[in-house]
Amino acid sequence: MRFAPKSRPSADATVHAKIRLGWYLGRMKSLAISLAPIGAALLVGCASTSRPPAIQHVVFFELQDQADAEGLMDDCDRLLRPIQSVRSFAAGPHIETGRESVLSDYDVGLVIGFDTVDGYAEYVEHPLHVELVETWRSRIAAIRVYDIYDTSGGP
Repeated sequence: MRFAPKSRPSADATVHAKIRLGWYLGRMKSLAISLAPIGAALLVGCASTSRPPAIQHVVFFELQDQADAEGLMDDCDRLLRPIQSVRSFAAGPHIETGRESVLSDYDVGLVIGFDTVDGYAEYVEHPLHVELVETWRSRIAAIRVYDIYDTSGGP
């Protein structure tokens, strides 16, 4: 039994196939480009739903000399961030948002997160925390401390 050799497609058929392939690829690229912002928004949305640690230690410092604010933030970063039980950390000045209801009567704000009450207790007694308190106590005009325990159990 002999097989007939396969016939080659005509030049016109090859051109049409390439045109169709190009059209499909172009459509796929357009679709990918148009869906990219939606994908990015979904990823950002997913990232923003993560919960901070259950315990938040929030401190507002009013300094005797506002010029010391940068030094206090640097010391907080240097001394508090390395403590093993600290799960999240932020220190900085007030940010002006134009909202009259937002209080701005502090020089430095500090927010530290802990997973457990034991972790928080470890932080309070830790030599680095004690060093920060001893170093800055005489330069603080006023301090407000708030401890928040998130019991909502959200994601």
